[in-house]
Amino acid sequence: MHHRAIRKTHIELNSDEHKQTMNSQDAQPLNEGIHIADMNRLLRFIRRETGIIVKNHQAEKLQATVIKGCQRFRCPSPVDFIEGVINGPADSAMLRYLIGEVTIGESYFFRDIGQMNYLENEYLPQLIDSRKNRTRALRVWSAAASQGQEIYSIAIMLCRLLPDIDDWELNLIGSDIDSDALRRAALGAYGNWSFRNVPSELKKAFFHPKGDTLQLSARVRKLVRFAQLNLICPKSSLIANKIYNMDLVLCRNVFIYFDENDTRKILKRIVGALAPGGVLMLGPSDLINPEIDGLEIHSGENFFYYVKTSKPRPTAQPPAEHSARRPTPARDIINSVHLPATQQSNPATPPDRGDTGQIRQTMLDLVKNENWGKTIELAKKNQIIVNHSADLLFYQARAEANLGRTQNAMERCTQSLALDNTYAPAHLLHALLLCENGAAQEAKNALQRTLFLAPDLIEAHYQLGVILIAEGNLKRGVKSLKNALSLAKNRDTGAPDDLQLIAALEQEIALYGNSL
Repeated sequence: MHHRAIRKTHIELNSDEHKQTMNSQDAQPLNEGIHIADMNRLLRFIRRETGIIVKNHQAEKLQATVIKGCQRFRCPSPVDFIEGVINGPADSAMLRYLIGEVTIGESYFFRDIGQMNYLENEYLPQLIDSRKNRTRALRVWSAAASQGQEIYSIAIMLCRLLPDIDDWELNLIGSDIDSDALRRAALGAYGNWSFRNVPSELKKAFFHPKGDTLQLSARVRKLVRFAQLNLICPKSSLIANKIYNMDLVLCRNVFIYFDENDTRKILKRIVGALAPGGVLMLGPSDLINPEIDGLEIHSGENFFYYVKTSKPRPTAQPPAEHSARRPTPARDIINSVHLPATQQSNPATPPDRGDTGQIRQTMLDLVKNENWGKTIELAKKNQIIVNHSADLLFYQARAEANLGRTQNAMERCTQSLALDNTYAPAHLLHALLLCENGAAQEAKNALQRTLFLAPDLIEAHYQLGVILIAEGNLKRGVKSLKNALSLAKNRDTGAPDDLQLIAALEQEIALYGNSL
């Protein structure tokens, strides 16, 4: 197919209507088969759905992308390609292709060496030292992960810094709007361009040849999960993706795509996702106002970063209808590691062993301290006793789940419920595991059973809300989130975890509430 050379045009953002337009006559063709009116529709769609502003210098590339997309997807004309993008499914191949072309997917390992050195030599070692005798948990989010080099760089650092890494609970997540890039990230295979900052000893330790690429080792890949996320879209829930209370957020070279208003919105979400004292790192091209609400700017040698300030707010007063109720202890509303641990089940008749009570107390202490490896080790040593107690099986299932052993966790959870079908924590864990496996309807049924048995479980209200919203039932979904918020406020002790939980819920309700 032959096309005339693409004529340069000017693209600008109409700040009054927040629409991108080309300043030529709409009926005037840019090249064979494509008109300015069609391009304007595409520009407005890109802005509306992604928040991305196509800059003046990108106009020519966008037009070329449309022509190439027309050929790639065998569309009769460029306007058919544009129609396919605008009216097609939310994750259509055409839309994925377009997003991949209008965003910059280029990255490499250990990019911005000043920031990387600070993280590996100062911040992460200090964080590890403060957690090693306490929670042994770390949370890191790469907010524009592209093909994964950035979040994998952090994972490699942690492999080097944590000789006992299997005993830690790591929540390392990379998100991006480009689902095709995330698929490549999950594969973990890279060409030479990605390694220009990687010493040879690191390449030998963590990569192996695979064709004309280097493959990241499975032990590093398994530490990281990826999620498609649109930073500007309220329906892209941070909490649903377990992104909150983060110790470190990397959001580098992102704000080149957004205007000042959308940049403020995204930064507000990021600040809400950070734990008090958490660190935010931006890229050198992110030219934003250095004063960000809730953050303090710090500088190192040739780099800067932000730290979330701890500003405690007054303890919220609970709604009157909940004033007489106290929720079941559940410190974290989204992470299965914080399911209630104090409710004892109705055990089946156990073997005649005098140490059952001691095993129960020891397992409970290990669970409270989030020592998952030792919880499983103790359970296996005493499996005969554990197999006769629903709550002990639940503790074992919970530990397995937090170490990513979903199938084992599901089996132990099923055993627990077979012994005591009224044990609410096991129903809740079962629901969360079903959510992880994508069985939304089964998970919803399990959550409803959970709330019948224990109507004050914050996690159950939250997860039910997420499922309902995903189904398109915003009204009922937001109501469930509000139930979770009311219970969280009622329990609020003023501790950082409770304050963070309440702030995160309030933010999600505001985002979804605006969509009603």
